[in-house]
This record gives sequence, C-alpha cells and structure tokens, in this order.
Amino acid sequence: ASAKDQPLHLFDAYTGKVRCSYRTYDAVDNLESAQSVTFTPDGERILAGFNRYIKMFHTNVPGREYDTMRLGKSRYSKDGQKGIVSAISYPTSSRNVFAVGTYAGSLYLYDDRVPSAIAADI
Repeated sequence: ASAKDQPLHLFDAYTGKVRCSYRTYDAVDNLESAQSVTFTPDGERILAGFNRYIKMFHTNVPGREYDTMRLGKSRYSKDGQKGIVSAISYPTSSRNVFAVGTYAGSLYLYDDRVPSAIAADI
C-alpha cells in the first residue's frame, strides 16, 4: 500500500499487520510516496511509479535498497516518457514486458531485463 508521506507497506493478508516497508528518498533525503504500485508476475519484485521514474524493490529485501529506472533522459528532453506514473501493468502472457501509463496521457512498454530500453511507444 502507498500513502502520502509514507513508505510502501506490505501487509499480511491474514492478520492485516504490516510485514515490511520499502522506503524511497529524493535527492535531498526526503521520503517520497509512490503514485502507483504493482508486483512482478513472479512476486519477486515490487515496481513503484513516481514522477519520471520507476523504482524496483526486491520483496525479500525490505528497507531502502532499490533499482531506479528513469523514463526519460531529462525533464526537458524530447526523448522518453513524461509525467507522473499513474499505472503499471504486466500482461498475463509476459513475465518481463510491462506497460506504464502516465497522467500526461502517454503509454509505453518496457522490458524489465533491460531497464533503460523502451520496447515501444503506444
């Protein structure tokens, strides 16, 4: 679960208690809140959407360790996806390719084996 000014929390489905937390911080060490969250199909990672970034956590390593996937070269670059990530989804037929939608109205496909490569702009 994600909430404003809170880390990502993983809740136990049976007890409702927090099992662990995943924290993201910006450049000046302020806690960032994810705008969208999904699991990989195998459940090994959590993908969290932010403004122009996706941060990937391993479910077995709670805390502050994550990989960052930048969706564009820079804020002013014409290349890459722009905006706050509003949705992340894996199709049922793929383990590695996932779709990312933004509030700016763009939809891109990515391959999580090669985080910097854009599979397609839809």
